Amino acid sequence: ATADEIIGFIVEDCDRAASLLPEEYSSKDLGRATAGAALALKSRMLLYAASPLHNPDNDHQKWERAAKAAQDVISMGIYQLHGSFKDVLHTRQSPEIIFQHTANYEDQLRNNLMPSQGGFSIVQPTQELVDAFEMTDGKLYNESDLYDPQQPYANRDPRLAMTVVYNLHPWRGFPIETFEGGLDGLNGSGDNYTRTGYYLAKTLDENGSLTPIWRPGSHFFVYIRYAEILLNYAEAKNESLESPDPSVYDAVNQVRARTGVNMPPLPAGLNKADMRARIHNERRVELAFESHRFWDIRRWRIGEQVLKSVQGMRITRAGSEWNYERFPLENRYYKNTYDLFPIPQSEINRNNKLVQNPGYN
Repeated sequence: ATADEIIGFIVEDCDRAASLLPEEYSSKDLGRATAGAALALKSRMLLYAASPLHNPDNDHQKWERAAKAAQDVISMGIYQLHGSFKDVLHTRQSPEIIFQHTANYEDQLRNNLMPSQGGFSIVQPTQELVDAFEMTDGKLYNESDLYDPQQPYANRDPRLAMTVVYNLHPWRGFPIETFEGGLDGLNGSGDNYTRTGYYLAKTLDENGSLTPIWRPGSHFFVYIRYAEILLNYAEAKNESLESPDPSVYDAVNQVRARTGVNMPPLPAGLNKADMRARIHNERRVELAFESHRFWDIRRWRIGEQVLKSVQGMRITRAGSEWNYERFPLENRYYKNTYDLFPIPQSEINRNNKLVQNPGYN
């Protein structure tokens, strides 16, 4: 079967599921897949199928189908953005959540809290991610007059503080010290200390704790939420047009204007390429650590540009003065071949009509 035939098969499955499933369940069946979950999965799948990796000829009809699939979810009229970006991953019921794991993932705290809080800090955000969060004027740090290199985290998109723990970031009422020599400082004496100068905030419930009292908090992994659907629509619609229409602006601006985020709307007059760049960045900051970036990099075919190196932030203190210095942490190698996985040789041995993906012969 061709890739397009397989996509058609998945679309039929999703459409049939949506026709059979209810829009919502009673509390005793909360968490089961709904019609909205089936249509949202279809939206994601068609967006991936329309993207450069799987649509090298840029067939606009594929983008139009992806935009319509996202619009179908929006038009259901039953989903809306949660009132708090910080809390959406820690609530069992929300009008933003379309599909969610039902178990409370208690190990999230143990795996990712800072060492001073008893955690292993497995996930450590990079400087590149921090740089992607705009200033409150809607410009990137290297374009904005609001950026102060001596206070690099001031006047930033509020989602930064809800996603990344940076130096003196308050956690449960205490400032986290990521500066060299600090309690959770860069390259501290142990494997659990940050190597980038940052720790994870998003996905961690601040009401939970490991020490001195163990409280698991609430950690419900969200597979699909409404913000993704809005951004799916914006991306697909923008790519299907010669230039972005008001519906593209509206979808992105809804995400940016969420209560507690309140980022300014996108500037008027963006061309298609400029809007594409803004949507890509919006996905990066809004959906960080929700298992999207890995796939977005590959479907957009930007790995060779964005996976060359990793930077961190080294912070030192002299009296009352702070010094912030970006530093190279790792050099990395990536080539476009890696956008697809190799087909296992055992499968090719079973079926001589299979052709290995490019670059793996």
